Amino acid sequence: MAVVSGSLVQLSQESLYFPLPLKDITIENIVQVRNLLGRSENKAENVIAFKVLGTVRSRYSVRPSTGLIFPGERAKIRFLLDVPQLRRQASKQQGEKAAVTLPDANTKDELFVDIAVLPKDQAKACIESSARDNNGEKAEGGTAGMYVEQAAAFWKMIGTSKPKEMRAERRKLSCVYGEEGVPESLVMRISGEKPGSAVPPPLFTPSRTETRFTSSPPLVPKTRPQTNNTDATRRSPPPAPPRCSPSASARSRDKSSPYADSSVGATPPKSRPLPMGLPGANSGSLGGGGGSVSRPPAAALNPKPALAHHLQPLWKECLFYRVSSKMLVVLLFLSFLCALFESGTFLSRLLIGQ
Repeated sequence: MAVVSGSLVQLSQESLYFPLPLKDITIENIVQVRNLLGRSENKAENVIAFKVLGTVRSRYSVRPSTGLIFPGERAKIRFLLDVPQLRRQASKQQGEKAAVTLPDANTKDELFVDIAVLPKDQAKACIESSARDNNGEKAEGGTAGMYVEQAAAFWKMIGTSKPKEMRAERRKLSCVYGEEGVPESLVMRISGEKPGSAVPPPLFTPSRTETRFTSSPPLVPKTRPQTNNTDATRRSPPPAPPRCSPSASARSRDKSSPYADSSVGATPPKSRPLPMGLPGANSGSLGGGGGSVSRPPAAALNPKPALAHHLQPLWKECLFYRVSSKMLVVLLFLSFLCALFESGTFLSRLLIGQ
């Protein structure tokens, strides 16, 4: 901070920095001006008005160029250098004038900030004028941006000659073009970036090919267990998560059932009986009125024995085929008749005598 003994204001910096070489961007320096005068009960006392002057005002844009600062408050003044606009102006000129329009390392521009303490009656009139502009609402202090018109009218009224009894001073801001000798207190903004260090980092815009291969890793569902073997580049599927036991699955099924809450007055419907051919039909009922749920047998959950039974060889099926007793009696009777009428057999000779 730049502080002068007996001064009215305090400046955050005494110079404006513009890096070289100039690019097609807008460079913005921010200077804070603080009112060092004390506060009092009278709000119209110790109010300061400022105005920015310069020999090369056409090269720089100042926002705001005039304003009021109340005791103990601060105002931000922005100094902008629009390089593309300067290049357009230089292209319209010819010869030496174009070199004068574009600044270089030898450019020594200076800007001045005039400071003056408003008389109490004028400060009161400015506050009342601002209150009328705000739909009759009373202005409780404010920044310089709220009193730009009032400050411009004050500087126009006093003109170039200031009264002897008025407290006033002039502060100078030097413009520096280059890459070295940058003060640490410098604040600069380039192309709408946030205020940062004196020399901002270079802007980097990734290309389409870079953004294509810098995508984020794939998201993993919350229900999937965490594992250290997960790899985003692998092509084979990850190992399957461990399965729940039959008892755990039965408990989760009971919880998800709409009839799990016994506090509800409606009774759940009765379960249908299982067919006799299905395994586990006689092991118990599902969801009875007593609230107990029978667990399915292990044979019903594991179909491997039944599958192996159907895959037995055909000769075993034929060899161990079971015939009923009635069918066996019929077959024996038919065999006896065939043996009886067939000639040359022992049974026919025994019965017929031939």
